[in-house]
Amino acid sequence: SSSSHSQSPQHSTSQLAVIFHTLSRFHTHFHVCTPTFIIPEHVLHHTNMSSQQKHTPLRSLKEWTEKLDLQPHPEGGFYKEHYRASHTVINQNNKERSASTAIYYALRDIDQSSFHQIQSDELWHFYDGNVTLRIYGIEPVSGSMQTWDLGPEGDLTALIPAKYWFGVLPLNDTDESSDNNNNDQTESHSFALCGCTVAPGFDFEDFQMASRTTLLQAFPEHKEIIDKLTAVPEDRSE
Repeated sequence: SSSSHSQSPQHSTSQLAVIFHTLSRFHTHFHVCTPTFIIPEHVLHHTNMSSQQKHTPLRSLKEWTEKLDLQPHPEGGFYKEHYRASHTVINQNNKERSASTAIYYALRDIDQSSFHQIQSDELWHFYDGNVTLRIYGIEPVSGSMQTWDLGPEGDLTALIPAKYWFGVLPLNDTDESSDNNNNDQTESHSFALCGCTVAPGFDFEDFQMASRTTLLQAFPEHKEIIDKLTAVPEDRSE
């Protein structure tokens, strides 16, 4: 019994020696495994795409126009009023207005919304499309400029305070002029489909289109964007 116990440690030691010897023979064949991340080629290509290519709309503008019955807007793009509250409120100018109104509004990459002013807050929502819109707002008293980016590369909502002068330009990857033909087919352009909710509700009596001359006199520091988002003054010299 004692002899078997005395041999056991020796036997264990010899086994360990064999194990270490075996491992040492294969030592040079073991390497530390470093994780390798292979980025698919289409992902690498995707990072070089324009923002318009990155975001695939749920529907084409033509499909949205037909589905929502959008009509051409005088300033460009397409719109449809789809909600007008049945009850009324008195606005800050002591005028009776619908409590709220809402429209769909689609702008193509060649469209713009010129500087204008209304007497209510206006909440913009982004619904679909592959163009980000930049909304420029001028506070009427201080003249300070504020911008909001709405769309796939921006926010989903933007609140424009009442009485701000504001206009909208698409953020194109290419420097295209908004003076292009606005009658092009809807399927030939990138777009942004938005909603505009006004409370108290929109009324044309509260709407004022900006005069370039008037805005430049009041806010000369914003000349560049005012020139882009206002109509050229008529020549009345004759």
